[in-house]
Amino acid sequence: MNTKNNQRFQDSEKKIQAALIDLLKSGDTKEITVHNICRSAEVNRTTFYAHFSDIRDLTEKCERQLRESLKAKFRETSSEEGNLPVPIEVFQMEFLQLVKEHIDFYRLYFLYHSIETAPNGPSQVWLVDS
Repeated sequence: MNTKNNQRFQDSEKKIQAALIDLLKSGDTKEITVHNICRSAEVNRTTFYAHFSDIRDLTEKCERQLRESLKAKFRETSSEEGNLPVPIEVFQMEFLQLVKEHIDFYRLYFLYHSIETAPNGPSQVWLVDS
């Protein structure tokens, strides 16, 4: 039975995400199709759709993981420095560095996701746990 706690299920999801990243290295976003992702990950379409509803969903989950890694970095920094809040300027610079490091991914991400205004500003999107 494929459940999210099943190691095989988790491994398949990681393979699909890694395949997306590998395909991004080609630089051609037209190559990013469910068919090509499945072929690269060596999984069938049924497996892909057991994990993700479409490529937009896949990019959303990948971006969420990048965001969580950045938030974790700031939680570590805050705890090391006595729980001082991180100045927004520092966070913005770190976020821009993250985008730069993963520029190919973010090009694809913004093709699939419209930019939405957060009701309470960017801190509500990035710094507050969802």
